Amino acid sequence: MITSIEGRSFDTLTPSETQTTLQEIGFSKTWITQFLQLPRAQQAQRLNEERSATLAQLHVAQDQLDRLDYLRYQLIDERTH
Repeated sequence: MITSIEGRSFDTLTPSETQTTLQEIGFSKTWITQFLQLPRAQQAQRLNEERSATLAQLHVAQDQLDRLDYLRYQLIDERTH
């Protein structure tokens, strides 16, 4: 489990650093404002939910890449036989 970002412990991240990191990830200002108002336990839960959703999107993208690679392989194979 990641316990720090750029050498800083999560426990020592300032709200400003947290906000900057969330912006860099791509969250909206509204989402971030609401997130920062949550108790820490709810923040952790929200991040877990976002991570799960991102991971699901990644799996879909990986499946798409696998299918594209298969089609490319089939096309290349047809040209060589």
